[in-house]
Amino acid sequence: MDLNRVAPELRPYVPKFRVPMESPFLRFLGHGVLLLLPGRTVPGVRFERRYDAGREMRMFIPEVRTSGGALLWIHGGGLILGHPATDDRFCAEIARDLGIVVASVRYRLAPAHPYPAAIDDCHDAWTWLLRNANTFDINPARVAIGGQSAGGGLAAALVQRTCDGQPPHPVTQWLLCPMLDDRTAARRNL
Repeated sequence: MDLNRVAPELRPYVPKFRVPMESPFLRFLGHGVLLLLPGRTVPGVRFERRYDAGREMRMFIPEVRTSGGALLWIHGGGLILGHPATDDRFCAEIARDLGIVVASVRYRLAPAHPYPAAIDDCHDAWTWLLRNANTFDINPARVAIGGQSAGGGLAAALVQRTCDGQPPHPVTQWLLCPMLDDRTAARRNL
């Protein structure tokens, strides 16, 4: 932080407000808030947890399926906070309203797990979902990738990574207020 951009009378206080990224308080913000959220599912949607190589996948399976489609959803949180459970209700409603399976991935968070840990975890989730498509009656050619904020940035990167490889490729991407442009991090006037 450039202290010259802070009002002179406030500069002595700036160091007192720094919070280490590994602080218990930040971890509470990322996980403790889960206690305040509404129920994880909605009527007509079954919730399951699945694990692969220690990575949690939260599955939302609608009773009424309109297609063999699916969505791999990636939660937000600036890559340092967050948990897929924060989006449980949202994922359940998408599953119900679109009649598709929604799989929400739990990826490793920075700074404890620096790049490329998060995108690698998301790629592993994509591979797992395709490998288990028959289990969930999913057509691998009808799977989308989406995410919100940091999850939207990961979704965009994952689509690029998967399209560089062998098919099946994502049928589409859904980027909800994606974190795509890091140039503003160095420009404090924006």
